Amino acid sequence: MGELAVPQRKGGLSSFFSMSPKLEIEVSGLDIFAFELPVNDFVGSIELSLEDVNHLHLSEIDLQIDGSWVSLRDGICSSFSSSSVMRNEDRFSLEAWLSGKSSFFSTKKESQPSVRFVLEDERFVQSIRLLNRRDGLWERSRNIQVSLESSRSASRCVFDGASFTSVRKFLYRRLGEVDQSVVQSILGLQAARDLYWIGFSLNSGVSYHLLRARISKMIERASVALENSLHADFDSYHSASAEIWKLCSIWMQIVDRPSSALRRGLISSLILSDKGRHAFRYFKHTIREWDANDVSELENLVGYLGQKRDGIPLIVGAHDFTRSLRSYPKSVLFGTIIDVLEVCKQDDEIIDSMICYGTLLGLYRDGDFIEHDDDIDLLAIVDANLWGNVEPLISRLKQALRARGLRVKETSTNDSSKTPLLQIFSNCHPVNVDLFFGFLQEESVNLPMAKVRYSRIPARQLLPVQNWVYGDYTFDAPAEIEEFLISRYGSSWPTPDPLFRASEYKKK
Repeated sequence: MGELAVPQRKGGLSSFFSMSPKLEIEVSGLDIFAFELPVNDFVGSIELSLEDVNHLHLSEIDLQIDGSWVSLRDGICSSFSSSSVMRNEDRFSLEAWLSGKSSFFSTKKESQPSVRFVLEDERFVQSIRLLNRRDGLWERSRNIQVSLESSRSASRCVFDGASFTSVRKFLYRRLGEVDQSVVQSILGLQAARDLYWIGFSLNSGVSYHLLRARISKMIERASVALENSLHADFDSYHSASAEIWKLCSIWMQIVDRPSSALRRGLISSLILSDKGRHAFRYFKHTIREWDANDVSELENLVGYLGQKRDGIPLIVGAHDFTRSLRSYPKSVLFGTIIDVLEVCKQDDEIIDSMICYGTLLGLYRDGDFIEHDDDIDLLAIVDANLWGNVEPLISRLKQALRARGLRVKETSTNDSSKTPLLQIFSNCHPVNVDLFFGFLQEESVNLPMAKVRYSRIPARQLLPVQNWVYGDYTFDAPAEIEEFLISRYGSSWPTPDPLFRASEYKKK
């Protein structure tokens, strides 16, 4: 949802308040970046526009009515219009979005793109909330303008991203939502005074170029104080975490570039507020701004948070800040692996199935799961004639896996082919098993996956599978394990890469 940061504008004034904010709107439920505007008036129609040349795209527009959030996609609109549709393709149209066929709508890149919605009945709306497309490109929502109209009042602008006054009021209102007493108890008197002074400057509209260095120092000083408090009095920090992440999010909207301490304050307070997935999403989408030292410090931080809160360190995993595979009993995880591979063996269209990728690398190289891994990777090889027609097989596998008491979710690979893969869950543990599909074509196997070192590898590296012994267990594994690991990870695979996960995210 919406993060207001302040970009530099060439040729513009250096005053913070004269700049257009960068409005980054994220996904539903990511409250820290919620771009939520108070309305408290009757609304008959809504118009959204951008005051520049850009695309306008959103995944959700919600109205708060009688204390509950209602989506425009809940059938409350009588009519709607858009200035254009990206590529003139139906999948980007308002019709597709409102009907649930598309996850977001988008206009073309044009001057002042806009959309308009007319409600079936005028409603008293407390707030309006905007959510952007899930996969980023949030900077396109810079300079957004929100206008509302009803039979009781003419069209009025409730937020203008290019307006000095709108941005200042938005930030000041958000700062006023933070419990000052909690902040003072955590940060101390000096930081509380700094917070008051920042609020005063927002409320008075003093030119930012006169205050810029001072405010940045205040925020940095407070960020360091937060970090010290986390280690000095974990319980108090934990109790105040909901107020802390609100404060950190506001600070991040004010500074030109968040410091490492401020980023860590945001992430730690989110994790301790049970918003770990939101914290992880922020980390994942800003990874290009983190250097190796930042990542290392973050790994230490999340490990500390998990140890203090749950008695088990957290790691930077594939999808979340979560427990390492190493923290679970191997017998429990291996039981799920064996169940899935047995199901694969029983299907006639699967040529062979095996452990692969990070699971294979860890067990083979380290004698254990990779320390920073949080899911299990398996691979099923099928004939290339199933390419694009793997659904009947998927359906059979789902049925057989569920018969074993496993839960199954169908998703797809992250390359352009969007080849189906299965995520499998056991009731015995929260770790998911990813079952990928490879397609055998003559002497090679196509392994669909974006941003990796290969798309095809020689079939001899995988087939026929070997019975590989690990302790008391025997697993089907690639025929040439080391050759396969070279294909996937390069010749450096024998040396653990503590920044592998961060490097993978930077590719995306």
